[in-house]
Amino acid sequence: MKKRSILLSFILSLFLILLCSCKAGTVKGEVYKDAELYKTGSQEYAEPIKKLDVSWSMGKVTLVQDINLASVVILEENELDDEHKVHTYLKDGTLYVKFWGSGVQGMVLGTDKHVTIKYPSAIELIELVVTSGTLEADYIASNKIDIVRTSGLTKIGKIETDELLFTQTSGNTTIKEIVSEDIQMHSTSGGLVINKIDCVSFDLVYTSGGINIKFVALERADINGTSGSQTITIPESGATIHYHVTNGSFKSSLDGREEDHSLVVGDGNAKINLSVTSGNIIIK
Repeated sequence: MKKRSILLSFILSLFLILLCSCKAGTVKGEVYKDAELYKTGSQEYAEPIKKLDVSWSMGKVTLVQDINLASVVILEENELDDEHKVHTYLKDGTLYVKFWGSGVQGMVLGTDKHVTIKYPSAIELIELVVTSGTLEADYIASNKIDIVRTSGLTKIGKIETDELLFTQTSGNTTIKEIVSEDIQMHSTSGGLVINKIDCVSFDLVYTSGGINIKFVALERADINGTSGSQTITIPESGATIHYHVTNGSFKSSLDGREEDHSLVVGDGNAKINLSVTSGNIIIK
């Protein structure tokens, strides 16, 4: 009897380890209209789409933009029943991608909810709401992109858009390059790394976490934080940096001149306003 108890304890422990490693979770499904019109599982749509609207709860979302494709392809491989598979609906040029059936609740392994969305060309509007898990894309292009992340990992190669809206509640985001007219970002906690930014205007408000971004072209930027460090690389041509640190320090490795809490480097044309309540600002 004792051996049986030990064996059961071992099996239970192993199950819990596997469960945690697969990032299982209970999901309360979104309730959405026209639910009866949605298709389930992997699908292919030959019609062109103007808007991509994705709402995903956990697991992983991968976007693949490929000009050689002739249709939009939705791929999700699992052994789940239909109500727990990806649901999609194309209406009036908008492709809706849902985590699973409307209002469905249950526990699921994150590894079972990996969806890949392949589409042939730039879309006018992309809206992504990914609650937890991973969002990945090598390249995203659209007239407007709106990304909302609650937690998890975001890894994007390059973004090209007229307008980018990005909201992160927690988690970590790495973007290699952004080319955009207007960028508006908000981060409650977590890390944000952007290796290259070419834009006209940039706005970022963050509560806590580390910020590390590099501008290669810029007219105006406003970055405001409550706590955490900012590491900002300015354009090679220079910038005028106005800064305010309540509790922390401001450091720069660049040659420039100080003018009333502003550092002028090079031509000074790019205007950058930086503030943090508790943390450090580092200029490169």
